[in-house]
Amino acid sequence: MLTTIKRNLAERKWKTMALIMALVLGAFFRFWGTFEYPTYLEDEALHVPSAKNIGLYGTTAKQTWVYPPLSGEILSGTISLLGDNPYGWRIGNAVLGTASIGLVYLIGELLFPGTAVSVLAASLLAFDPYHAYFSRTTYMEIPLAFFFLSYCYLMLAYSERGRSTLPLAGIALGLTAATKANYVLAIPVVALYAAYRARERGERTLLIASDFAVSLLFLPIAVFLLSYAPWFGRGYTFPEFIQMLGDAYRFLQRFTTESWALPWYLNAGGSNPWVWFLKPWVQGFDLTASGEDSRFLLQINNFPFRMLLFPSLFYVAYGAVRQRAIAMKELFLPVLVFSCYVLVFLVKRPMYGHSALAIVPFAYLATARAAVLLGQRTGRVDGIPAGMIAAAALWGLYTFPLISARAVPLALYLPILSITHIFGGL
Repeated sequence: MLTTIKRNLAERKWKTMALIMALVLGAFFRFWGTFEYPTYLEDEALHVPSAKNIGLYGTTAKQTWVYPPLSGEILSGTISLLGDNPYGWRIGNAVLGTASIGLVYLIGELLFPGTAVSVLAASLLAFDPYHAYFSRTTYMEIPLAFFFLSYCYLMLAYSERGRSTLPLAGIALGLTAATKANYVLAIPVVALYAAYRARERGERTLLIASDFAVSLLFLPIAVFLLSYAPWFGRGYTFPEFIQMLGDAYRFLQRFTTESWALPWYLNAGGSNPWVWFLKPWVQGFDLTASGEDSRFLLQINNFPFRMLLFPSLFYVAYGAVRQRAIAMKELFLPVLVFSCYVLVFLVKRPMYGHSALAIVPFAYLATARAAVLLGQRTGRVDGIPAGMIAAAALWGLYTFPLISARAVPLALYLPILSITHIFGGL
């Protein structure tokens, strides 16, 4: 008994220290130097004017009208609070990107308590140079993933602990829908799993159905419509709102590589979803000025860890089939990742590489689960997760200068630069 208590305390201490390290370094990667660059980076030239238009006129600018307005409203709010400057532009994503690390940890703890899944998955996300890069800009995929992670965590908490978090899950679902549609297939997967677990712990089917109708249907719709309050404030009617949504859908379906102003950027940016988790790709800008140290601003798809996804999914799913008593719980992550991933193959238009950010947090949860299962099978329960955390931290520290325009010695970074697609200077 005493030995078990000591072992549990030691495990808790190890996980707490690893989580603190992940959060501290994760915040460092997302905040350090983020506000130094004084002009727009990449699509900030599109996002910031659109956000300012929302604040001033209740509508967006250029083609951003086809997406729900919440990310622009968040950006408009931070600009109003901190000014039309790099702090106002980028602080929102830096905060939400860092907070996503904690949510991944909480989801891992709910799904696989007493294991290293939570801390390993959180560490993989914290040290991911790709997630950190976009947490330092204004792209809507960062708040999108944060809101869906919140929905997922609150639904899992409902399924394990009771009904109190369900209305909050409905609000998070509404915020997800008001940002972008990447999780349209994943949302019901989480809801069905939560309903299944709630039935297992004794909730009545009728009560589950009534709770879901209120919290996961009417409440999210209200939140979604509320996000369009500035648009309705311009005098538009509900029929015009429905027409606008249809126009947006048709516009996106007609989008092609040729219709994009910079098709070379789209092609270089991982527009083929197959490459997101199957091969290395690096792209970005050379900021080196004459006579100065070498500086780059690169998107690095974290290929040493991303390429573990498909083997991990197979390993976890195979184990679930063999252990039928826990099959549903083990299959949840593979099915969730599949539901996030398959959508990009169903839409009839090119997809940017940063759309992978919607999948990445759950990919790391699946990878972490596979690592823990492998550790249990080989007798290295602590060794494999600890080794992966150390490797992820070292990789994050190595790549950080390349995602943040720090001066680097070329010789040290030639292995990455040799496979990098350089667009030129900003």
